[in-house]
Amino acid sequence: MEYLLDTCVISKLVRSQPAQVVVEWFRQQSEHDLYLSVLAFGEIEKGIKKQPVQFRSEKEAGPVGKARFKAAI
Repeated sequence: MEYLLDTCVISKLVRSQPAQVVVEWFRQQSEHDLYLSVLAFGEIEKGIKKQPVQFRSEKEAGPVGKARFKAAI
């Protein structure tokens, strides 16, 4: 089954203490079945830009930032 992930799913994965239920579900999925819309990328980028500057580079280099170039999470 394929899934289009909402921004809230991604935010639960990248928190300092990720939601374990979401992490376990995510690990059980094939990366080929998970998709992220352009709108979700925009929302994530907007959220990162709202963060204080000292936290931005870490988040941009994290899983979400890497996904921009990989085009899949």
